[in-house]
Amino acid sequence: MLKGYFLGCLKDAGVIKGNYDFIARSVGYEGKEARTFSRYMGNGKKQCFFEWIAIYVTKN
Repeated sequence: MLKGYFLGCLKDAGVIKGNYDFIARSVGYEGKEARTFSRYMGNGKKQCFFEWIAIYVTKN
């Protein structure tokens, strides 16, 4: 879950390009696992550390 949240934050901050499903398949998940992982990524922006990551990325 944490890996999904973190990758989702990076995607939403603009560091990683592509949709959640594509990114999930790119890191090695397939089929039903990829869909579950992409849901975790989608919830990344709801985590308390998302704002910190977004600010850090825009400043650097």
